[in-house]
Amino acid sequence: MDMLQDLESLQFEYGVPEEDRIWLYLQGRSRGLMIEACAHATFFCKLLYNLRASLNKNQSSRHLSIGSLNSATPEEFKVGIIGGGHLGKQLAGTLLQLGPIPAESLRISTRRPETLGELQKLGIKCFYHNADLVSWADVIFLCCLPSQLPNICVEIYTSLEKASIVYSFVAAIPLPRLKLLLNHTNILRPQYQYDEDSVSVWGANKGVIAALQDPTILQATCP
Repeated sequence: MDMLQDLESLQFEYGVPEEDRIWLYLQGRSRGLMIEACAHATFFCKLLYNLRASLNKNQSSRHLSIGSLNSATPEEFKVGIIGGGHLGKQLAGTLLQLGPIPAESLRISTRRPETLGELQKLGIKCFYHNADLVSWADVIFLCCLPSQLPNICVEIYTSLEKASIVYSFVAAIPLPRLKLLLNHTNILRPQYQYDEDSVSVWGANKGVIAALQDPTILQATCP
């Protein structure tokens, strides 16, 4: 048991002036959005993985080709993440621990791969070459800053396969604009609505992976 866990002077809000405490909900909002983002991305990968497995099973029984979605076995389902900041790292850890993605099927492209030592120890390949990542992956998660996205799109749009799926967390770039930048249509961009009353739901003392194993928090991530 951590004896310092409930010590008031070590709490985040201890040094916040009373007049500014109305903004403390933003901390819970940020945490909630992070947990929801990782939960939905993991669910999407599980769904796509299971769909491919089902299509492969049907193809084996019918001996018929059913298109590019089923061009590889589920074990070859590859996921790439562009951006190694807080979201990118949390997403990688969640996909590895709670998703169907083994380390060898998960890669991260970031300008500073040397900062991802812990993920590399887990077997995740981290490097800086966005175009190579995109040409390799079946699903690409964009976890970069809005200011970086236009240049990234210039780097990667010619490497996107027709069947590649782009999943963007860059909320500042509208979906129609992103489709133009990438000359691509298989793009998802989740949108979240946040209720200030739900701040306490997200478990302030839990990491994202631990939070997503809590039934109450998991239920709160459901749309």
